[in-house]
Amino acid sequence: MTRGLCTFSILTAISMIGLTGIAVMLIKSNNKIADQKHFNLLKSKLESEINQRVSVYKYGLMGTRSAFLASQNVEREEFRRLIEARQLEEEFPAVTGIGYIEHVPLNQLDTFLEQTRADGMPDYKISRLKETMDEPDYMLIKYIEPVLSNRQAMGLDIGSESIRREAATLAMQTGHATLTDRITLVQASREGAGFLLLLPLYNTARTPRNLQHRVQSIKGWVYMTILAERVFSGVTKNIDSELDFAVYDNKSMKPENLLFDQDYLSETSHKISAQNSRYHAVVDIPFGGKKLTASIRTTAHFKAATNTSAWLTGWGGCVVTILLTMLIQSQATAVSRANQIATNMTTDLRTNVIHLYEAMQSAEEARNSAEHANATKSDFLATMSHEIRTPLNGILGMTSVLSQSQLTTEQRANVRTVIHSSEALLAIINDILDISKIEAGKLELEKIDFAPQSVAKEIMELLQFMAKDKGLQLNLEIEDNVPSWV
Repeated sequence: MTRGLCTFSILTAISMIGLTGIAVMLIKSNNKIADQKHFNLLKSKLESEINQRVSVYKYGLMGTRSAFLASQNVEREEFRRLIEARQLEEEFPAVTGIGYIEHVPLNQLDTFLEQTRADGMPDYKISRLKETMDEPDYMLIKYIEPVLSNRQAMGLDIGSESIRREAATLAMQTGHATLTDRITLVQASREGAGFLLLLPLYNTARTPRNLQHRVQSIKGWVYMTILAERVFSGVTKNIDSELDFAVYDNKSMKPENLLFDQDYLSETSHKISAQNSRYHAVVDIPFGGKKLTASIRTTAHFKAATNTSAWLTGWGGCVVTILLTMLIQSQATAVSRANQIATNMTTDLRTNVIHLYEAMQSAEEARNSAEHANATKSDFLATMSHEIRTPLNGILGMTSVLSQSQLTTEQRANVRTVIHSSEALLAIINDILDISKIEAGKLELEKIDFAPQSVAKEIMELLQFMAKDKGLQLNLEIEDNVPSWV
């Protein structure tokens, strides 16, 4: 019997630890799934905000081009009033200037200069980024506003530099807004990487349908000068700083390709890296015919699901396992001691017939000792049952408090399972205490109403995790004639 109790205590401890481990892993797994969903939602919001940011500039240029389409000749003063009517800092925070570039064939340069100087710019002159002139035409900045902060760009031949010319040519050929590769703006050389966003303007009201007509009909380009850092600054304010992101001008996310890094502007200034980021994603940002690359990572402010319930379940399960094992082992020790005394008494009776009186007296003493040991065992069972209730009630109390906090639906279901499991364990401990009552002759049967449907549903909740882990579907069906109360 003693060996059986020892084996039972070992099996009970292993089972309790196994169940506790399964519960902890399930809770942590559900938390990880919730964290991934939260990250994906924030990433989608951030990606949408970035795409909305960059699209603003394209539509701003389309509005400027409309003024040229509505007028045969937009003069300098008219263009100035057009741009002045816009709230540049609010509508286009990354733009340092909006202008018009005219396509000038070599044989029309003198006429262009004469007309431009007569149109309120007598000191207009051409400047070039490279002095060699192998190109068949000029691409001259004719207007740019505000003039004061962009005077250095006035008269610049953007066609004298390969990056600018390539983007202007592509815009002309496609009819779409086109972004240059990163450049240094001549009027903002100290403010980091910049771009030109160019939208072609043709001699016709509509964009010609084929490439040859587009090349032949090109009149010029409306354009914006854009600072990369300003385009993306402040994007994360709508996601409570839970994410950081960096933008690169191509797929290769090397330091030399970096256009913007949110970390450099944040108060905490913690470097984006795999070491301090739980989740990471790379997305494309379409902008003016190019695809920029955004690297998005979580920060230390990422609101991850708490594992408090998992730790409470783990510690609670370990404590209950230890206490229950000690209780069973103590019972086994008491039974072993009683059996040893009975064995010794039987041996004395067989081997010491001559000392019958002394043997009978020894038997009486042994019986008294056994009864005392059994009484001690019963007292110990009663005491330990009460002692186990104390931490178990603590677990029930803490899980009850946790269930009243802000939890997801899955987390709330997990906490409810912990509560039901603890209540079931408390019932087992009460049954152990009933053993002592039976031995003391004090057991009383109670007649208590209960709801069989509720009991069945609680049992389902306890077994649901194990069924799900084994890939089984566990269903509960209750006949209509089952009474609500019995």
